[in-house]
Amino acid sequence: MGIKATPAKYEAIMTEDNSKKFGGPGIGGTDVQFQETVFERSDRPKAPGLIRLIINYSGGYIKNEKQANYAALGLAGLFLIITIMLLAKTFGA
Repeated sequence: MGIKATPAKYEAIMTEDNSKKFGGPGIGGTDVQFQETVFERSDRPKAPGLIRLIINYSGGYIKNEKQANYAALGLAGLFLIITIMLLAKTFGA
């Protein structure tokens, strides 16, 4: 989608005082700090690949995602009708 981020990564940072008090990093402590990943979000999610393909190869007739969705639906319907006609001829219905 439109969210880009690096994998969530948390690193514990022990202060020198905690390291001395508790015998080294990783053995309890109250001054542990975490570095969090910041997510960048775009305003609009990226269109699916088929929709982008239809928009790019339409020659300018299809201008947005809504029109591309209708075109994809029309192509699916056309292929369904062709399939039914071929099956009817093949099996002699």
